[in-house]
Amino acid sequence: MRLPAIIVCLAGLATPLLAHALTIRVPADAPTIQAGINAAITNGDTVLVAPGTYSEEGNRNLDFQGRDIVVRSSDGSSVTIIECNNAGRGFHLHSGETRAAIIEGFSIRSGHAEWPDVGGGISCENASPTIIDCRITQCSAEVGGGVHLALSGAAIVDCSISGCQAASSGGGVMIDDPEPGIDIIGSTIFGNNAFRFNGGGLRAGGIGSISISESEISFNTSGAEFGDGGGVSCYGGGLRLTMTDCILEHNTQTSIGDNSFSEASGGGVYALADSVILVRCNFEGNAARGINDDASNGAFGGGATIIADHIVLDACNFVDNESEARSMVTQGGFGKAQGGGLFCDAITTVITNCRFEGNLATSIGGRFGNEASGGGVYGTNVAFSGCVFTRNGVVASPPVPYEGSGGGIAIEAGSHIGECTFSENWATTRGSNIAFRGAGTAQVEKTIVAFGGISDGVSCDGVVLSISCTDVFGNASGDWTGCLAGLGGVNGNFSSDPLFCDIEGRDLGLAADSPCAPEHSGACGLIGALPVNCGPIGVADAGAAAVIPLKLTVFPNPVRSVARFELWPAAPFTTLRIFDSQGRLVEQLGGKDGHWEWTPRAVIPAGIYFARPEENVSGTAVVKFLYLR
Repeated sequence: MRLPAIIVCLAGLATPLLAHALTIRVPADAPTIQAGINAAITNGDTVLVAPGTYSEEGNRNLDFQGRDIVVRSSDGSSVTIIECNNAGRGFHLHSGETRAAIIEGFSIRSGHAEWPDVGGGISCENASPTIIDCRITQCSAEVGGGVHLALSGAAIVDCSISGCQAASSGGGVMIDDPEPGIDIIGSTIFGNNAFRFNGGGLRAGGIGSISISESEISFNTSGAEFGDGGGVSCYGGGLRLTMTDCILEHNTQTSIGDNSFSEASGGGVYALADSVILVRCNFEGNAARGINDDASNGAFGGGATIIADHIVLDACNFVDNESEARSMVTQGGFGKAQGGGLFCDAITTVITNCRFEGNLATSIGGRFGNEASGGGVYGTNVAFSGCVFTRNGVVASPPVPYEGSGGGIAIEAGSHIGECTFSENWATTRGSNIAFRGAGTAQVEKTIVAFGGISDGVSCDGVVLSISCTDVFGNASGDWTGCLAGLGGVNGNFSSDPLFCDIEGRDLGLAADSPCAPEHSGACGLIGALPVNCGPIGVADAGAAAVIPLKLTVFPNPVRSVARFELWPAAPFTTLRIFDSQGRLVEQLGGKDGHWEWTPRAVIPAGIYFARPEENVSGTAVVKFLYLR
């Protein structure tokens, strides 16, 4: 949406120069791209590069030398390749170039920056070019494997950054002090890796603003003893992050340590900033995993970890993300997992019209205890409005002490929940749908709290709760019990089947005869997040309280050698079937009590696969994973 504005702006800057602008053609007028740049002595001149592969000296480490010129391919990035052969970068701008300096239409391949240089594909230091339709792949550096931006206001538009690696941070993109502000628009950051610290896809720090819109960030990984941000990692006391219409899928932050501690935060996004705004962003299949440390393992924010003064989320989806603290048989002290979908800590957090579905916080195997909380969200000072939480869960296993709380959300006193829907969330210890904690008060109004599994629907842990116009129904350990005792039947509170349109099909809109519909709730108006979405169904058609949904998980994901599958709650299934993306049976595994182990055969190619217990013919317990040979 912002691209036309950028073009207009650049055109306006260039207009006084057009009468004198030159076009230098490569290789017709100049033998190399750098020779063409050297011949373009006036701002607004264009170096037009013909299709081909440019690999010799003079076609890498390209430097605009402070001029706002245009270096563009004539036929696009698919046929115009800068092949660096690990002997240098594609572009290095460092002399105050502005957004009127344009790099457009190149594939930059096998770029490399040897430390202390940074930015394997493109490096911009004190330079702010506009980078359009570039494909940056298989590049590497200590930091910023694909792109490095420092003291820059660059724009990255319709680009892809994939298969790049950073030995330290920022496998795809590294940003330091984004002033006057970085824009990443309509771009893909895919399958990049950071090995020692953080930011498999993108890592940013310092003072300034970053705007990421209409972009996809997926299958990025980072791993360290202590690490953050598999997809996007942002640090900075004065940093402002805005993400709009973005997709963050299958990014992984894994921390594996020994004799110290392992802590992973933010599988999709890790942000430590002044302010963070996320609008219409989808987080799916991301994971934060803290694994195998003798002292402790921690995992926070499988989809996102956000620590800021002010946080705003609107119309975002968090689906099938996981925070996992896991200790193997011979290792592991204490395990803690918080926020399967989202971990947030702020002075103010406002979350509106968001959906959290199938997220999981898991803490298993710690010899000195395990804690898991906030399957959907773990947060402080949060105001929820119009949000749906369904089929999120927490798992914490013995030994004592262990606690699994807040299958839907685990939040502090001082939080507010209004016009939300909770259904089929579950927790092993308390608060299957909602778990409060801390000292003080909290408020719930016009909310549905239904069909919580294993434990009580709402737990308060000392919080004084004000609740009104709320339907609490069908929870495993009772409804208006515990901290809710005596609150049913007053202030518009009641206990009736909410009559969702299709709970099995995950349509939590209301039937026309629902007691939560405005026509039947009296002065309360609409109760829950979703309006009437189907005709009358009647209590007899609604069925009994839902059974806790089966959840199949795979570790690790992506799979590179051995994969371990676990089903929760444990079920006496003996066979696990693995299918490829075309639905063809690849392997059939035997096991018991919901545990299987798979070692892929050499003939199985890399790709997307699905696993499902054979007896689970309805297909509700299915896990999708990536296998990398």
